[in-house]
Amino acid sequence: GGTPQLVTAPDKKAKELDPRRAQADSRFLHVHGQIVETRRSILDLHRAVELDSTSDVAQYDLASALEIMWRARTTLERDVAEVVRDEYDRVLTVNPGNIAAWGNLGYIEWLLGDLDEAERIFERGREYKEIKRETFVSELDYGLARIAAERGDFNDAYRHYIDAAG
Repeated sequence: GGTPQLVTAPDKKAKELDPRRAQADSRFLHVHGQIVETRRSILDLHRAVELDSTSDVAQYDLASALEIMWRARTTLERDVAEVVRDEYDRVLTVNPGNIAAWGNLGYIEWLLGDLDEAERIFERGREYKEIKRETFVSELDYGLARIAAERGDFNDAYRHYIDAAG
């Protein structure tokens, strides 16, 4: 057995097949951004979004990668959180029904201690279920249950918990 390697062989193969296209194809950059180290990942994901601004999946992955970096910092700085918020807002501009983006935005506000804003965001995301009934929104209901419990409103917390579990 040899030394395990990162997923670089397909990357090299793709670049060998069409080297000019490798850095100009949003799908290649999106996938490449998922398999490389974090800083390079963000550059690739950012470029993928620039090349295809209609891809809410690539935009979400960029926002999520930035959020992971923000959460890994020693303190959760509001000005850095604003950059992450902006990226999730772009996801919602492309696809307002992206429940994961609504959930992550709500949790960012919750982490920053703004329960009112977190609640507003979770509720706003839940509005999409009114449009498309089969939408799965339990992540938003869990967030609302947590906020209600922290405020001491246990009846409301229980109602949201039941909605999430159902």
